[in-house]
Amino acid sequence: MMKLTQILQRVAHQFPDQPGITFEGRTRTWREVLQRCEQLAGGLRGLGLKAGDRLAILSHNSSTMAELFYGPLWLGVVPVPFNWRWALPELVPCLNDCEPTVLVVDVGHIERARELKTLCPSIQTLIYIGNNEETPAGFVSYEAMLDGAGPISYCPFGGEDLAAIVYTGGTTGRSKGVMLSHTNLYVNAMNHLEFDSVGQGLSIVLSGPMFHISALCRVYIHTFMDVHMVILPQFDALALMENVQKYRVTSLILISAMAALLLDHPRYSEFDLSSLRKINYGAAPMPPSLIKRLQQEFPEVGFYHGYGATEASGIISTLPAKDHHLEGAAAKRLGSVGKPATYIELQIVDEQGREVAPGVVGEVVIRGPNVMQGYWKMPEETARVLRDDWYHTGDAGYRDEDDYVFLVDRMKDMIISGGENIYSVEVERAIDLHPAVRQCAVIGRPDDKWGEVVHAVISLEPGLAVTEAELVAHCRQHIAGYKCPRGLSVWDALPLSGAGKLQKNEIRDRVNAEKDSA
Repeated sequence: MMKLTQILQRVAHQFPDQPGITFEGRTRTWREVLQRCEQLAGGLRGLGLKAGDRLAILSHNSSTMAELFYGPLWLGVVPVPFNWRWALPELVPCLNDCEPTVLVVDVGHIERARELKTLCPSIQTLIYIGNNEETPAGFVSYEAMLDGAGPISYCPFGGEDLAAIVYTGGTTGRSKGVMLSHTNLYVNAMNHLEFDSVGQGLSIVLSGPMFHISALCRVYIHTFMDVHMVILPQFDALALMENVQKYRVTSLILISAMAALLLDHPRYSEFDLSSLRKINYGAAPMPPSLIKRLQQEFPEVGFYHGYGATEASGIISTLPAKDHHLEGAAAKRLGSVGKPATYIELQIVDEQGREVAPGVVGEVVIRGPNVMQGYWKMPEETARVLRDDWYHTGDAGYRDEDDYVFLVDRMKDMIISGGENIYSVEVERAIDLHPAVRQCAVIGRPDDKWGEVVHAVISLEPGLAVTEAELVAHCRQHIAGYKCPRGLSVWDALPLSGAGKLQKNEIRDRVNAEKDSA
């Protein structure tokens, strides 16, 4: 039976004195990380938590977040990280959906935690992650809880037992809670074996938000591989360069926007980044112009592109370093997402679920032991995407004659901006609440820095008007700031199909034409 706790126990026994996790200048060895996680399990048991209970997390990245992805598992308690960028109307429905017993927060979310405890009846205990700060009234101190706890060293849970719930955006209603088992996340970690060998003294900076599967799963991946994790609270180009230089970091995880901010930083030339040997990037294929800049700056670095999904516990396919060619016949592969990871079957299918020939566009579907158990309390949504053991991603793509996978569109109208998944329907619902808006459509407009930005197209109620700034301010009351429009077009009417549906392809073409002619 695969147990995520065994990943940490094994590395702590094999490499006890190797650096495990560094945060804000403090490094803990794998032995110390294991001890703290076992004490965390004992502390949570002292609070009365039991198998099946949920533990919500609202915090910026930290070493404590990594511990919270392990410690509860000894008890069968399920960690549920939440997006700290979400507005209250986004958080409350999801918390009331998963009904956590405990909410763990950092210094930046004390007042929000108090609000949530009032609005979410299931929350009985607030735990405060702090270093030397005084524990706020009404909170349990995380560090004091660990200090007073007896460790739990045996974990009876694993396999198909639930190990995490990760909320991901939905095209209708609230976000969906993706249920991931020990096996799901363990197999995803094993997929990394094709790139590295265990115990090679490697290190990586984790700066992407750990409430996302892309960073959450890497806690398990890099523990499995004995990779020293240097964690930043959030991405900051200067802090990243400082840490690469200080700890001689060998790997980075970037998206296009991060890479551009790094290369364009005014102090970039001051730092020695020569220790880098690997750069992983995801969200969307990186523009060739940016890859060229990176290759020129880091000639010894291998570049790896990953395509994944929360429902797949992380990775689906990878484009390895050997396929990063800017010239020649193989250059076209840079537009692909590579080939499926080791433990994944992938097909491109038509509307009847039949596999299509190379070059024919269809839906990307996958199956394997990494695929989620389903959506929390959403059996109909689960049945819609999990059919005959295949997970239907909603992504449209094709395979070429060499078996490389190319994505051509997103069936769910998802926008990827700066690595964040943004669903157009969710933004449209927020815009529709403005009294001046008669119709609206939200699309992703290509952007050199962010990959895509949210662009709203609206028509107005007679006699009313709204500026872009006013519309953004309105949206911020309902959705996170990064989901708000960064561009606005006001048209007399929006094009509709004969069935009355918005013709988004036509809207995209017109918006792009307007931008090109501006």
